[in-house]
Order: sequence, then C-alpha cells, then structure tokens
Amino acid sequence: MQKLYQNEEEVLNAVEAWFSVPEHDLARVASTSEYDDPDNKFICYYRSPEGHRCAIGCLMDDSIYLDTFENKSIYGIKYAFPEVYSAMFSQSIESEFLEKLQELHDDSDNKADFVQKLKDFRADGE
Repeated sequence: MQKLYQNEEEVLNAVEAWFSVPEHDLARVASTSEYDDPDNKFICYYRSPEGHRCAIGCLMDDSIYLDTFENKSIYGIKYAFPEVYSAMFSQSIESEFLEKLQELHDDSDNKADFVQKLKDFRADGE
C-alpha cells in the first residue's frame, strides 16, 4: 500500500534510506540517441530497465507505479495523474521541492555525488 508522505522531512528520510542500500543505484542509462539533449549524458527514469529508481521513483509503491509516468516530470504526474500524486504526497509538500529532488538526481554524476548533493540540500534547509 502506498505511503502518504506528510511533509518534506519524511520524503528526505525515505530517499536517504533508499539510497543507503548498496544495491540501490541511480535510475538512468547512458544516452545514445542523437535526439537527446547533448548536454545531458543520461536518460533518467522513475524506474530504470535494470530496476533502479530515482529520487521520486523510490517513493512510489508498486501498486501505483505506471510505465506511463516515464518521460514526465513530477509536475506532469501531478496534473496527468492527480489521484496518484495525492495518494503519495500531502498538500503540505510543494511540487517545487519534489522537482528539486528530481534535479539533484538527474544532475548527479553517480550515486555518491547524489548522496552528497542530498546531504547538502538538507543542510541548506531545502
């Protein structure tokens, strides 16, 4: 059953817990398409073909995840799937906060880089 995250602290704790497991890595693959953004070396996923998850994907229970979430930002999910979004996040959690988590994941060179960025984000008070 999907957990309803009540505040940003719960979200950060869950993301940090997920990525503290050695087997959990960033959910992305090297970009090989000429149509992809040339400045972006990776294509990121909520759930990669290898089973890894991103900073938002690790918060999604299997019962609500849909393949159609891929290629959508958290804003895209919020507006295309409002029932899923509201099952995951209370109204006190701002979309901008979740978008920042996605950016931290997508802009990280590797898992260690992401974990450090997450720690810095928390230390800066979000």
